[in-house]
Amino acid sequence: IDLAAGGGTVKGGRVVPNGTLILNGVAETGADISNALPLAFEGTLDAQNFRSWKVVIDGKASSRHPVYANGRLSIPSLGMRIIVF
Repeated sequence: IDLAAGGGTVKGGRVVPNGTLILNGVAETGADISNALPLAFEGTLDAQNFRSWKVVIDGKASSRHPVYANGRLSIPSLGMRIIVF
């Protein structure tokens, strides 16, 4: 996914159990990939399989894994995060 180009749409098909999600333009755009990525899914099946994928961020392997929930894909941070309002 090229975040500098604005993401895109995945149409149809199935998400396989193992794969690699490559994110480009994260540092360049300052994108917060813990929030939903700019990617739409239309008729895509088995999107929960993203959880077993590897992630490469701007050319570097990451220990983070994608999470697909509520029709959106994100790459949450590792560890615990506490937000105080």
